[in-house]
Amino acid sequence: ANESGSTPRAELRLDYQLHEARPGLTPEPTALEIGVQQTKTASGKLTITNKGYSAAQNVQIQLLTREGGTPPAWVSLASSPSIGALDIGQSTVIQVDARPGTDVNDGYYQLQLKISADNDPGGTVPVTIAVARDGQGGVRFKLVDIYTNTLDKNGQLIPGLAGATIKLQNEALTADIRSLTSNDQGIAEATSLAPGNYRWRVS
Repeated sequence: ANESGSTPRAELRLDYQLHEARPGLTPEPTALEIGVQQTKTASGKLTITNKGYSAAQNVQIQLLTREGGTPPAWVSLASSPSIGALDIGQSTVIQVDARPGTDVNDGYYQLQLKISADNDPGGTVPVTIAVARDGQGGVRFKLVDIYTNTLDKNGQLIPGLAGATIKLQNEALTADIRSLTSNDQGIAEATSLAPGNYRWRVS
């Protein structure tokens, strides 16, 4: 500093470690959800980006059951399982197609995408496929609060919470948002919903 000339004002200790530069295969999103109707086709996509410090060599993608077995024949990878090299910052898109026939029962099917490279252990991305025969479902809410089953000012029993707003959003199809309002019984219903997982919020 100017005030002390060449005399040190302080000394700081700096510790560091050197590591081998490695790739970092990162999926986005970290889970894949697909809703599909029997005899129809639906797809889900995710992006794998190398966010590490060296190129990933011989990147491979496998579609497996959660137990590591062979997936059903009606689910497949639309993209090549062999990606090859993925440079630093480079991305690739993986697509999963689902084409259930009439012999596939309604329900949720749990799979996984295994991501690996010669110089990176990679990881897995959970895949959930919801299959529905008619491609539609419904939900019914019954809302109550501390005044439910007590008497109102007219001496009538309050059956539920009326006038509450419910926002319902499909997790896979985020643009699919429904707004419901509970009636005087505290009930709100939605019909013709695509199969899949939904988030809801009541206000």
